[in-house]
Amino acid sequence: MVPNKFAMGSKKQNSHIRVGLIVATIGLLLVGARVSIAGYGCPVYFRMLPWIESLRIEASRVVPVGVRPDWGGTRWSQSQACSSIIPVISLTREEVVQLRPDLQAILDPENKTFEQEFNQQPVECKSHNEFVYFGISFYGGEGYFGIGGLGRYDPGTKTLEVRRPELLRDVSISKLEHDGEALWIATMYEGEGFSDPVYGLARYDWKQDKLSHYVGTNDGPCGFWVNDLRYHEGYLWVATDLGVSKYDKTAGQWEHFVLSNNANSELTRTTCEDLYKHLLNSLPDTQMDPKDGACPLPSLGAWTPRNTFRAYLKRFRPNLMESDIDLKKQARINHELKSLRYAQDAISRGDIEAAYRLIEDRFITEHSEVRDKTYQFLEQYPEIYTGALQTFSIESITESINTYGESARDLEYQRLSIYRIIAPANDYTKALRNFEKVFGEVD
Repeated sequence: MVPNKFAMGSKKQNSHIRVGLIVATIGLLLVGARVSIAGYGCPVYFRMLPWIESLRIEASRVVPVGVRPDWGGTRWSQSQACSSIIPVISLTREEVVQLRPDLQAILDPENKTFEQEFNQQPVECKSHNEFVYFGISFYGGEGYFGIGGLGRYDPGTKTLEVRRPELLRDVSISKLEHDGEALWIATMYEGEGFSDPVYGLARYDWKQDKLSHYVGTNDGPCGFWVNDLRYHEGYLWVATDLGVSKYDKTAGQWEHFVLSNNANSELTRTTCEDLYKHLLNSLPDTQMDPKDGACPLPSLGAWTPRNTFRAYLKRFRPNLMESDIDLKKQARINHELKSLRYAQDAISRGDIEAAYRLIEDRFITEHSEVRDKTYQFLEQYPEIYTGALQTFSIESITESINTYGESARDLEYQRLSIYRIIAPANDYTKALRNFEKVFGEVD
Protein backbone atom coordinates (compact mmCIF):
# COMPACT_ATOMS: atom_id res chain seq x y z
CA MET A 1 0.00 0.00 0.00
CA VAL A 2 1.33 3.46 -0.88
CA PRO A 3 2.00 5.99 1.87
CA ASN A 4 0.27 9.32 2.43
CA LYS A 5 0.67 11.51 -0.62
CA PHE A 6 0.77 15.25 -1.06
CA ALA A 7 2.19 17.73 -3.53
CA MET A 8 5.64 19.10 -2.75
CA GLY A 9 5.39 21.67 -0.02
CA SER A 10 1.95 20.68 1.24
CA LYS A 11 1.66 19.67 4.90
CA LYS A 12 -1.85 18.24 4.68
CA GLN A 13 -1.96 14.54 5.62
CA ASN A 14 -4.56 11.93 4.76
CA SER A 15 -5.25 9.16 7.25
CA HIS A 16 -6.45 5.63 6.70
CA ILE A 17 -6.41 2.37 8.60
CA ARG A 18 -4.82 -0.82 7.47
CA VAL A 19 -4.79 -3.48 10.16
CA GLY A 20 -2.73 -6.57 9.36
CA LEU A 21 -4.31 -10.00 9.66
CA ILE A 22 -1.12 -12.04 10.07
CA VAL A 23 -0.99 -13.79 13.42
CA ALA A 24 2.41 -14.01 15.05
CA THR A 25 3.87 -14.68 18.46
CA ILE A 26 6.48 -12.31 19.77
CA GLY A 27 7.21 -13.91 23.15
CA LEU A 28 10.81 -13.46 24.11
CA LEU A 29 12.15 -12.89 20.62
CA LEU A 30 12.82 -9.19 21.05
CA VAL A 31 16.54 -8.75 21.40
CA GLY A 32 17.75 -5.45 22.84
CA ALA A 33 20.78 -4.07 21.06
CA ARG A 34 23.55 -1.83 22.34
CA VAL A 35 22.39 1.42 20.84
CA SER A 36 22.42 5.16 21.30
CA ILE A 37 21.47 8.16 19.22
CA ALA A 38 23.29 11.21 17.97
CA GLY A 39 25.04 13.32 20.56
CA TYR A 40 24.63 11.96 24.07
CA GLY A 41 21.66 9.83 23.19
CA CYS A 42 19.14 7.81 25.19
CA PRO A 43 20.44 4.23 25.33
CA VAL A 44 18.37 3.61 28.47
CA TYR A 45 15.28 3.52 26.26
CA PHE A 46 16.72 2.19 23.00
CA ARG A 47 18.39 -0.82 24.60
CA MET A 48 14.91 -2.11 25.43
CA LEU A 49 13.78 -2.20 21.80
CA PRO A 50 14.31 -4.88 19.12
CA TRP A 51 16.68 -2.48 17.38
CA ILE A 52 18.20 -3.38 14.02
CA GLU A 53 21.09 -1.08 13.22
CA SER A 54 22.06 -2.01 9.69
CA LEU A 55 21.56 -4.41 6.78
CA ARG A 56 24.07 -6.11 4.55
CA ILE A 57 23.75 -8.41 1.55
CA GLU A 58 25.45 -11.79 1.83
CA ALA A 59 25.07 -14.60 -0.70
CA SER A 60 22.08 -12.86 -2.34
CA ARG A 61 20.21 -12.45 0.94
CA VAL A 62 19.72 -9.51 3.26
CA VAL A 63 21.25 -9.99 6.69
CA PRO A 64 20.21 -7.75 9.62
CA VAL A 65 22.74 -6.55 12.17
CA GLY A 66 21.44 -5.74 15.63
CA VAL A 67 24.42 -4.05 17.27
CA ARG A 68 24.96 -0.42 16.40
CA PRO A 69 28.39 0.49 14.92
CA ASP A 70 30.05 3.86 15.39
CA TRP A 71 27.39 5.93 13.72
CA GLY A 72 29.30 9.20 13.71
CA GLY A 73 32.22 7.68 11.83
CA THR A 74 29.90 5.92 9.39
CA ARG A 75 27.97 9.05 8.51
CA TRP A 76 31.14 11.10 8.15
CA SER A 77 32.67 8.62 5.70
CA GLN A 78 29.46 8.59 3.66
CA SER A 79 29.43 12.36 3.63
CA GLN A 80 33.04 12.52 2.49
CA ALA A 81 32.41 9.95 -0.23
CA CYS A 82 29.53 12.04 -1.57
CA SER A 83 31.48 15.28 -1.27
CA SER A 84 34.15 13.83 -3.52
CA ILE A 85 31.51 13.17 -6.20
CA ILE A 86 29.01 15.98 -5.85
CA PRO A 87 30.00 19.60 -6.62
CA VAL A 88 29.78 22.16 -3.84
CA ILE A 89 26.17 23.17 -3.10
CA SER A 90 25.97 26.82 -2.15
CA LEU A 91 23.17 29.06 -0.94
CA THR A 92 23.19 32.78 -0.31
CA ARG A 93 21.84 34.29 2.89
CA GLU A 94 18.76 35.48 1.00
CA GLU A 95 18.10 32.04 -0.48
CA VAL A 96 18.31 30.47 2.96
CA VAL A 97 15.74 32.91 4.36
CA GLN A 98 13.45 32.29 1.39
CA LEU A 99 13.58 28.53 1.98
CA ARG A 100 13.39 28.76 5.77
CA PRO A 101 11.79 31.99 6.99
CA ASP A 102 12.12 30.69 10.57
CA LEU A 103 15.84 31.43 10.31
CA GLN A 104 15.30 35.14 9.60
CA ALA A 105 16.17 36.21 13.14
CA ILE A 106 19.57 34.53 13.20
CA LEU A 107 20.35 35.49 9.60
CA ASP A 108 20.42 39.20 10.19
CA PRO A 109 22.90 40.87 7.79
CA GLU A 110 24.94 41.93 10.82
CA ASN A 111 25.58 38.25 11.57
CA LYS A 112 29.12 37.81 10.30
CA THR A 113 29.31 34.09 11.04
CA PHE A 114 26.78 32.89 8.48
CA GLU A 115 29.39 31.04 6.42
CA GLN A 116 30.73 29.25 9.48
CA GLU A 117 27.36 28.32 10.99
CA PHE A 118 25.50 27.27 7.86
CA ASN A 119 26.17 23.66 6.87
CA GLN A 120 24.84 21.10 4.39
CA GLN A 121 26.44 17.86 3.31
CA PRO A 122 25.54 15.52 0.43
CA VAL A 123 25.10 12.00 1.83
CA GLU A 124 24.11 8.53 0.63
CA CYS A 125 25.14 8.86 -3.02
CA LYS A 126 23.41 6.15 -5.08
CA SER A 127 23.84 5.68 -8.83
CA HIS A 128 20.88 4.96 -11.10
CA ASN A 129 21.17 5.13 -14.88
CA GLU A 130 23.26 8.19 -15.72
CA PHE A 131 22.57 9.99 -12.44
CA VAL A 132 24.00 9.95 -8.94
CA TYR A 133 21.21 10.64 -6.43
CA PHE A 134 21.95 11.94 -2.94
CA GLY A 135 20.36 13.33 0.20
CA ILE A 136 21.33 16.47 2.09
CA SER A 137 22.13 16.39 5.78
CA PHE A 138 23.01 19.13 8.26
CA TYR A 139 23.75 19.59 11.94
CA GLY A 140 21.27 21.76 13.82
CA GLY A 141 22.91 22.10 17.24
CA GLU A 142 25.28 24.49 19.02
CA GLY A 143 24.26 27.46 16.87
CA TYR A 144 24.63 25.64 13.56
CA PHE A 145 21.81 25.36 11.01
CA GLY A 146 21.20 24.16 7.49
CA ILE A 147 18.70 23.41 4.76
CA GLY A 148 17.70 19.85 3.90
CA GLY A 149 16.71 18.40 0.57
CA LEU A 150 17.88 15.95 -2.07
CA GLY A 151 19.49 16.09 -5.47
CA ARG A 152 20.95 14.33 -8.46
CA TYR A 153 24.12 14.84 -10.41
CA ASP A 154 24.99 13.81 -13.96
CA PRO A 155 28.77 13.22 -14.06
CA GLY A 156 28.67 13.09 -17.87
CA THR A 157 27.17 16.53 -18.41
CA LYS A 158 28.32 17.96 -15.04
CA THR A 159 24.71 18.93 -14.36
CA LEU A 160 23.61 19.33 -10.74
CA GLU A 161 19.94 19.59 -9.70
CA VAL A 162 18.93 20.17 -6.07
CA ARG A 163 15.35 20.06 -4.82
CA ARG A 164 14.06 21.37 -1.51
CA PRO A 165 10.57 19.94 -0.75
CA GLU A 166 9.05 21.98 2.06
CA LEU A 167 8.84 19.07 4.46
CA LEU A 168 12.55 18.33 4.03
CA ARG A 169 13.92 21.84 4.47
CA ASP A 170 14.36 21.62 8.24
CA VAL A 171 15.30 17.91 8.43
CA SER A 172 18.18 15.76 7.26
CA ILE A 173 18.28 12.67 5.10
CA SER A 174 20.32 9.95 6.75
CA LYS A 175 19.67 7.04 4.35
CA LEU A 176 18.64 6.78 0.69
CA GLU A 177 17.81 4.02 -1.79
CA HIS A 178 16.55 4.06 -5.40
CA ASP A 179 14.10 1.33 -6.40
CA GLY A 180 14.21 2.09 -10.12
CA GLU A 181 11.21 4.39 -9.97
CA ALA A 182 11.48 6.51 -6.85
CA LEU A 183 13.75 7.40 -3.95
CA TRP A 184 13.21 5.97 -0.47
CA ILE A 185 14.69 8.13 2.27
CA ALA A 186 15.16 8.07 6.03
CA THR A 187 14.49 11.42 7.67
CA MET A 188 15.86 12.74 10.93
CA TYR A 189 16.78 15.89 12.79
CA GLU A 190 20.14 16.03 14.49
CA GLY A 191 20.81 18.60 17.20
CA GLU A 192 23.09 18.90 20.19
CA GLY A 193 22.56 15.74 22.24
CA PHE A 194 19.24 15.20 20.51
CA SER A 195 17.85 13.45 17.46
CA ASP A 196 14.34 12.88 16.18
CA PRO A 197 13.02 10.58 13.43
CA VAL A 198 10.70 13.36 12.14
CA TYR A 199 8.80 11.49 9.39
CA GLY A 200 10.67 8.19 9.58
CA LEU A 201 10.54 6.53 6.17
CA ALA A 202 9.53 8.70 3.20
CA ARG A 203 9.28 8.25 -0.56
CA TYR A 204 10.10 10.84 -3.19
CA ASP A 205 8.89 10.54 -6.78
CA TRP A 206 11.40 12.54 -8.79
CA LYS A 207 9.31 12.64 -11.97
CA GLN A 208 6.17 13.90 -10.23
CA ASP A 209 8.06 15.97 -7.65
CA LYS A 210 5.99 14.50 -4.82
CA LEU A 211 6.97 13.46 -1.32
CA SER A 212 5.01 10.97 0.77
CA HIS A 213 5.40 9.39 4.21
CA TYR A 214 3.57 7.06 6.61
CA VAL A 215 3.01 9.30 9.64
CA GLY A 216 -0.64 9.16 10.63
CA THR A 217 -1.34 5.88 8.84
CA ASN A 218 -1.27 2.23 9.89
CA ASP A 219 0.93 1.32 6.94
CA GLY A 220 4.67 1.27 6.34
CA PRO A 221 7.40 -0.17 8.57
CA CYS A 222 6.62 -0.88 12.22
CA GLY A 223 9.52 1.21 13.46
CA PHE A 224 9.82 4.96 13.71
CA TRP A 225 13.60 5.39 13.55
CA VAL A 226 14.93 4.25 10.16
CA ASN A 227 18.52 3.08 10.55
CA ASP A 228 19.26 1.52 7.16
CA LEU A 229 17.72 0.86 3.74
CA ARG A 230 18.46 -1.82 1.15
CA TYR A 231 16.69 -2.44 -2.14
CA HIS A 232 17.31 -6.00 -3.28
CA GLU A 233 15.58 -8.14 -5.92
CA GLY A 234 12.31 -6.21 -5.93
CA TYR A 235 12.08 -5.71 -2.16
CA LEU A 236 12.81 -2.68 -0.01
CA TRP A 237 14.29 -3.72 3.34
CA VAL A 238 14.05 -1.22 6.20
CA ALA A 239 16.06 -1.58 9.42
CA THR A 240 14.37 0.27 12.28
CA ASP A 241 14.20 0.63 16.04
CA LEU A 242 11.45 -2.03 15.97
CA GLY A 243 12.98 -4.78 13.85
CA VAL A 244 13.04 -5.13 10.06
CA SER A 245 10.27 -4.44 7.57
CA LYS A 246 10.19 -5.60 3.94
CA TYR A 247 8.14 -3.94 1.21
CA ASP A 248 7.09 -5.96 -1.85
CA LYS A 249 7.02 -3.32 -4.53
CA THR A 250 5.01 -5.44 -6.97
CA ALA A 251 2.33 -6.52 -4.50
CA GLY A 252 2.39 -3.25 -2.55
CA GLN A 253 2.50 -5.15 0.76
CA TRP A 254 4.65 -5.02 3.88
CA GLU A 255 6.04 -7.85 5.99
CA HIS A 256 7.63 -7.39 9.39
CA PHE A 257 10.28 -9.30 11.36
CA VAL A 258 12.31 -9.29 14.57
CA LEU A 259 15.59 -11.03 15.22
CA SER A 260 15.23 -14.56 16.53
CA ASN A 261 16.87 -15.37 19.82
CA ASN A 262 19.95 -16.93 18.28
CA ALA A 263 23.31 -15.93 16.88
CA ASN A 264 22.49 -16.61 13.20
CA SER A 265 20.73 -13.33 12.36
CA GLU A 266 17.58 -15.29 11.63
CA LEU A 267 14.29 -13.43 11.41
CA THR A 268 10.92 -14.28 12.92
CA ARG A 269 7.79 -12.93 11.26
CA THR A 270 5.48 -10.69 13.26
CA THR A 271 2.91 -7.93 12.78
CA CYS A 272 3.10 -4.32 13.89
CA GLU A 273 0.01 -4.84 16.02
CA ASP A 274 1.52 -7.75 17.93
CA LEU A 275 4.81 -5.93 18.30
CA TYR A 276 3.15 -2.81 19.68
CA LYS A 277 1.05 -4.89 22.10
CA HIS A 278 4.13 -6.67 23.38
CA LEU A 279 6.06 -3.45 23.97
CA LEU A 280 3.14 -1.75 25.69
CA ASN A 281 2.95 -4.69 28.07
CA SER A 282 6.68 -5.32 28.56
CA LEU A 283 8.38 -1.90 28.61
CA PRO A 284 8.89 -0.66 32.19
CA ASP A 285 6.34 1.83 33.45
CA THR A 286 8.58 3.17 36.17
CA GLN A 287 10.34 6.52 36.20
CA MET A 288 13.89 6.30 34.93
CA ASP A 289 16.69 8.81 35.32
CA PRO A 290 18.65 8.96 32.06
CA LYS A 291 22.06 9.78 33.50
CA ASP A 292 23.66 8.87 30.17
CA GLY A 293 23.32 12.47 28.99
CA ALA A 294 20.77 14.73 27.34
CA CYS A 295 17.59 12.77 26.78
CA PRO A 296 14.71 14.91 25.51
CA LEU A 297 12.61 11.96 24.39
CA PRO A 298 8.86 12.54 24.03
CA SER A 299 6.59 11.10 26.71
CA LEU A 300 2.93 10.86 27.64
CA GLY A 301 3.06 11.65 31.33
CA ALA A 302 6.10 10.87 33.46
CA TRP A 303 9.26 9.88 31.60
CA THR A 304 9.12 6.11 31.51
CA PRO A 305 10.09 3.78 28.65
CA ARG A 306 6.44 2.82 28.19
CA ASN A 307 5.24 6.42 28.06
CA THR A 308 7.97 7.28 25.57
CA PHE A 309 6.89 4.44 23.31
CA ARG A 310 3.26 5.51 23.65
CA ALA A 311 4.23 9.04 22.60
CA TYR A 312 5.90 7.77 19.42
CA LEU A 313 2.94 5.49 18.76
CA LYS A 314 0.47 8.32 19.17
CA ARG A 315 2.47 10.48 16.79
CA PHE A 316 3.18 7.93 14.06
CA ARG A 317 0.20 5.56 14.38
CA PRO A 318 -2.64 7.58 16.02
CA ASN A 319 -5.35 5.47 14.38
CA LEU A 320 -4.15 2.39 16.23
CA MET A 321 -5.19 3.98 19.49
CA GLU A 322 -8.80 3.44 18.39
CA SER A 323 -8.31 0.40 16.15
CA ASP A 324 -9.00 -3.29 16.62
CA ILE A 325 -5.95 -3.50 18.86
CA ASP A 326 -7.62 -1.03 21.25
CA LEU A 327 -4.41 -0.02 22.95
CA LYS A 328 -6.24 2.22 25.39
CA LYS A 329 -8.32 -0.71 26.54
CA GLN A 330 -5.19 -2.76 27.11
CA ALA A 331 -3.67 0.06 29.12
CA ARG A 332 -6.79 0.18 31.32
CA ILE A 333 -6.65 -3.59 31.82
CA ASN A 334 -3.01 -3.37 32.88
CA HIS A 335 -3.88 -0.57 35.30
CA GLU A 336 -6.73 -2.57 36.85
CA LEU A 337 -4.57 -5.66 37.24
CA LYS A 338 -2.09 -3.61 39.25
CA SER A 339 -4.75 -3.41 41.99
CA LEU A 340 -4.36 -7.13 42.60
CA ARG A 341 -0.65 -6.71 43.22
CA TYR A 342 -1.29 -3.82 45.59
CA ALA A 343 -3.95 -5.88 47.39
CA GLN A 344 -1.47 -8.71 47.81
CA ASP A 345 0.96 -6.25 49.42
CA ALA A 346 -1.80 -5.08 51.78
CA ILE A 347 -2.53 -8.66 52.82
CA SER A 348 1.14 -9.23 53.56
CA ARG A 349 0.98 -6.17 55.87
CA GLY A 350 -2.12 -7.58 57.58
CA ASP A 351 -4.39 -4.79 56.28
CA ILE A 352 -7.22 -6.98 54.99
CA GLU A 353 -9.72 -4.13 54.82
CA ALA A 354 -7.43 -2.12 52.52
CA ALA A 355 -6.90 -5.19 50.34
CA TYR A 356 -10.64 -5.49 49.71
CA ARG A 357 -11.09 -1.80 48.95
CA LEU A 358 -8.38 -2.09 46.31
CA ILE A 359 -10.18 -4.84 44.40
CA GLU A 360 -13.90 -4.35 45.02
CA ASP A 361 -14.50 -2.43 41.75
CA ARG A 362 -12.72 -5.17 39.81
CA PHE A 363 -15.67 -7.56 40.34
CA ILE A 364 -17.85 -5.43 38.06
CA THR A 365 -15.26 -4.22 35.54
CA GLU A 366 -16.16 -4.49 31.87
CA HIS A 367 -12.96 -6.44 31.28
CA SER A 368 -13.61 -10.14 31.73
CA GLU A 369 -9.90 -10.89 32.06
CA VAL A 370 -9.71 -8.66 35.13
CA ARG A 371 -12.92 -10.07 36.63
CA ASP A 372 -11.70 -13.64 36.26
CA LYS A 373 -8.36 -12.88 37.89
CA THR A 374 -10.08 -11.00 40.72
CA TYR A 375 -12.26 -14.02 41.53
CA GLN A 376 -9.18 -16.23 41.40
CA PHE A 377 -7.49 -13.82 43.80
CA LEU A 378 -10.48 -14.07 46.15
CA GLU A 379 -10.22 -17.87 46.15
CA GLN A 380 -6.52 -17.63 46.88
CA TYR A 381 -7.03 -15.23 49.79
CA PRO A 382 -10.40 -16.09 51.44
CA GLU A 383 -9.52 -13.87 54.41
CA ILE A 384 -10.56 -10.97 52.18
CA TYR A 385 -14.19 -11.84 53.02
CA THR A 386 -13.46 -10.70 56.56
CA GLY A 387 -11.84 -7.49 55.36
CA ALA A 388 -14.78 -6.84 53.06
CA LEU A 389 -17.29 -7.03 55.91
CA GLN A 390 -15.14 -4.66 57.97
CA THR A 391 -15.55 -1.98 55.30
CA PHE A 392 -19.30 -1.94 56.08
CA SER A 393 -18.94 -1.39 59.80
CA ILE A 394 -20.73 1.59 61.31
CA GLU A 395 -17.37 3.26 61.85
CA SER A 396 -16.34 2.84 58.18
CA ILE A 397 -19.67 4.13 56.87
CA THR A 398 -19.46 7.15 59.21
CA GLU A 399 -15.95 7.87 57.93
CA SER A 400 -17.30 7.78 54.39
CA ILE A 401 -19.93 10.39 55.31
CA ASN A 402 -17.24 12.63 56.80
CA THR A 403 -15.22 12.31 53.61
CA TYR A 404 -17.86 12.47 50.86
CA GLY A 405 -20.75 14.25 52.53
CA GLU A 406 -24.10 13.97 50.74
CA SER A 407 -22.73 11.69 48.02
CA ALA A 408 -21.65 9.10 50.61
CA ARG A 409 -25.01 7.27 50.51
CA ASP A 410 -24.85 6.67 46.75
CA LEU A 411 -21.24 5.57 46.97
CA GLU A 412 -21.88 3.18 49.85
CA TYR A 413 -24.99 1.78 48.16
CA GLN A 414 -22.94 1.07 45.03
CA ARG A 415 -20.35 -0.67 47.17
CA LEU A 416 -23.09 -2.67 48.86
CA SER A 417 -24.42 -3.80 45.47
CA ILE A 418 -20.96 -5.07 44.54
CA TYR A 419 -20.56 -6.79 47.88
CA ARG A 420 -23.84 -8.64 47.37
CA ILE A 421 -22.28 -10.38 44.34
CA ILE A 422 -19.43 -12.02 46.25
CA ALA A 423 -20.38 -12.08 49.95
CA PRO A 424 -21.83 -15.04 51.86
CA ALA A 425 -25.53 -14.41 52.61
CA ASN A 426 -25.00 -13.89 56.36
CA ASP A 427 -22.22 -11.38 55.77
CA TYR A 428 -24.28 -9.43 53.25
CA THR A 429 -27.19 -9.28 55.71
CA LYS A 430 -24.89 -7.81 58.37
CA ALA A 431 -23.57 -5.22 55.90
CA LEU A 432 -27.09 -4.30 54.81
CA ARG A 433 -28.24 -3.80 58.42
CA ASN A 434 -25.37 -1.42 59.13
CA PHE A 435 -26.14 0.50 55.96
CA GLU A 436 -29.81 0.85 56.93
CA LYS A 437 -28.92 1.94 60.48
CA VAL A 438 -27.06 4.90 59.02
CA PHE A 439 -29.02 5.75 55.86
CA GLY A 440 -32.46 4.20 56.45
CA GLU A 441 -34.15 1.22 54.85
CA VAL A 442 -33.39 0.19 51.29
CA ASP A 443 -36.38 -0.04 48.96
